[in-house]
Amino acid sequence: HMDKNFTGCRWKSSAGTFTIEEITRPERGTKIFFKLKDEHKEFAEVERIKEIITKYSNFADFPIYLGKDKINKVEALWRKKASELKENEVNEFYKFIANDYEEPLAHIPVSVEGSVVSFKALLFIPKTAPFDLMRKDDLKTINLYSNKILIQSNCREILPEYLRFIRGVVDTIDLPLNVSRELTQASPLMTRIKNILISKIFVFLEDLFKKDREKYLVFYRNFGPLFKTGLNSDFENKDKITDLLCFVSSRTKENEMVTLKEYAMRVKPDQKEIYYISGDSRDSIERNPNLEYFRKNDIEVLFLIDPVDIFTVPSIGEFDTKKIKSIEKADIELKAEDKLEKPDSNLSKSLIDLFKKTLKDKVEDVVESKRLVDSAVTLVSGKNALDPQMEKMMKIMTRDNSYVSKKTLEVNMAHPLLKNLSQIYLANTHDVRLEKCILQLYESALFIDGSLPPNSDFVKRMTDLMVDATR
Repeated sequence: HMDKNFTGCRWKSSAGTFTIEEITRPERGTKIFFKLKDEHKEFAEVERIKEIITKYSNFADFPIYLGKDKINKVEALWRKKASELKENEVNEFYKFIANDYEEPLAHIPVSVEGSVVSFKALLFIPKTAPFDLMRKDDLKTINLYSNKILIQSNCREILPEYLRFIRGVVDTIDLPLNVSRELTQASPLMTRIKNILISKIFVFLEDLFKKDREKYLVFYRNFGPLFKTGLNSDFENKDKITDLLCFVSSRTKENEMVTLKEYAMRVKPDQKEIYYISGDSRDSIERNPNLEYFRKNDIEVLFLIDPVDIFTVPSIGEFDTKKIKSIEKADIELKAEDKLEKPDSNLSKSLIDLFKKTLKDKVEDVVESKRLVDSAVTLVSGKNALDPQMEKMMKIMTRDNSYVSKKTLEVNMAHPLLKNLSQIYLANTHDVRLEKCILQLYESALFIDGSLPPNSDFVKRMTDLMVDATR
């Protein structure tokens, strides 16, 4: 009956103690009133209330009104079946939870019903990377819900660092609403959720790679630098990460990349290694003299342009039984090509001895080169040295020169300039041009290597040589 009163209870508290009394009420339901302390009046402001409801209770199962306005308008899409998800609503949902103006690159729905853990998730790969992707602690990642109520925004424990570019929501009824961050960190339940999510992400990436290479490469160019760091931290999934790596190489066209598997499938039958070279850009690598032998013999070389590659690729060690090697290492096994004009070996040895004497402790050694075709000289790292690019980075990061090892200078005795120097040497072993040219050749190799010191006599000596040549 409309005029019937209902029996209810009134709970009152001023914090600490409380009273309960029976009352009559004209309608069913619950009303909560509270007084705010002066310093917390902000919680009575409409916008502040709206912000709190939107953040924590937007996906509650019942409508929430503020005055006449319904606040929770976005649907909990993770509760829908993957087949029922519409692209436009998925995009709008992502923009809401990620606070992003762009649509996502891709979404990954996850639904797990199990005896150990049950949860639903909707994960996203953003379309563009944040300005500083490698500052992992600044990345916004997964929001954790318990039965549609937010219990942790940006829950870092739910994904490993190298997958922190993933955004989205995870919702489970197996966690209590008042769970603390410390408890989630130590929870075996969270470990189970984490492992399932990692597995689902890899299945998705493998599938994307096979079905939409172009889209996969958008992901890889944006988030590859962070993703690759998993090689050094997630040993359980190292092989899966390795299979998903992509590289620019001496054979790839613009906007193309090659995987280790594709590289291994197209090597020559007698090739026992997978070769790489590091550098700041494709352009600078293409000009590196150490590529000449490989270009001439049509041997593919991977170009490690991303600085992270230097810290990650060497840790792979080998792929498809082939060792992964830098072409800038002195111990690389190259076949000596039969040259049409073989230089006199005794003369070559004598000239190389003069190089050693002139350069003294500037280099570790001077040897006749097997790898040079067009260039006169090149610098290569000793077999125990760091990769040249790694040395440069360590020097910049630590401002310490101790990381820079002495290099071996390789000399191309078939080069016209070396032939000319041989003739000068035969005529007069003390000709002043010999020392000038040797120092100039060494410093030109340093220049190409990007390690010519600013106080060098390179330009002055070059001018002197030109003066001599134009007399």
